Order: sequence, then C-alpha cells, then structure tokens
Amino acid sequence: APREGVKPVKPAGLTRDELDRNVDIILAETETVTLISFPSVCVDLNNPIATVVSARNKAYDELCAAKADSDQYKGQHAQTLNNPHKSKEVLAAPPSQEHVEVCANGWDIYDTFATDPVPKHEQLQMACDKESAATVALAVKKPGCLFTMTELYP
Repeated sequence: APREGVKPVKPAGLTRDELDRNVDIILAETETVTLISFPSVCVDLNNPIATVVSARNKAYDELCAAKADSDQYKGQHAQTLNNPHKSKEVLAAPPSQEHVEVCANGWDIYDTFATDPVPKHEQLQMACDKESAATVALAVKKPGCLFTMTELYP
C-alpha cells in the first residue's frame, strides 16, 4: 500500500507518449566575451591620426639616430661586480687517475684466500719498487737524461 504524500517513482527512460511528442528547441546566440585583447600597433593610413603617428615615429627614428652612442636609448650589458682573477698559486694540476678492471671467477677467489697473506712491509716494498721503476723509465725517456740503463745500480 502506497503511503500518503509520497509520489510513485517513475521508471528510468521515456514513455511512449513522451517519445512521440514534438519538442521545439530554440537556439539563441549569447553575447561575445573577450578574454584577451592586444591593441594593434599599426594605424590605418585612412585613419585621421595616421599623420600624427607617422610624425611621432619619424621624430623617434631621428632621435635614435642622433643618440646612437647614448646609453639612454639602447639596452647595453652592464656588470657591476667583476670577479677577481685567479692567481697562479690557485691553479693546480688535477690529481692523477687510474682506471682498473678486474674479472674474477670462483677459482681465483678460492686461490686468493688459500695462499698465505703477504706481510705489510713486503707490500710496501713492492709498491715502492714499482713506483721507482716507473719514475726511472719516465726519466730515461727525456732528452738529456744522465741515467744509463747499462749500469747496475746498488
């Protein structure tokens, strides 16, 4: 039983009578709204102010020609802070770099841990010998070097 004051719910969609009825749709134009306006910098030659604008443009061109070297009419770069120049003591050679690649497999890793470790003093001695040999090799290559590789050094 329907309750009083409650309208029955209309099913979704249109009924057959609503579909057969004629519907008038009236299209009307709304007023034009301008979102952005850029006024023209050109003046039509038929416009009464065209002669005034032409005279002002000509006067400005003459003024720019007369003041060609003036700072007031041309945009020029200006820097108020001059950074100090670096002295020779500041310049330094970049640190030496070395590129090393290593490829290790399981056997290499096992062999490394299976051998006895080299004592620190022997590692230092080997590194020193290697570096001194590289330095001597470079010195011998330079012209006027007094080293001879035929002599034995103590």
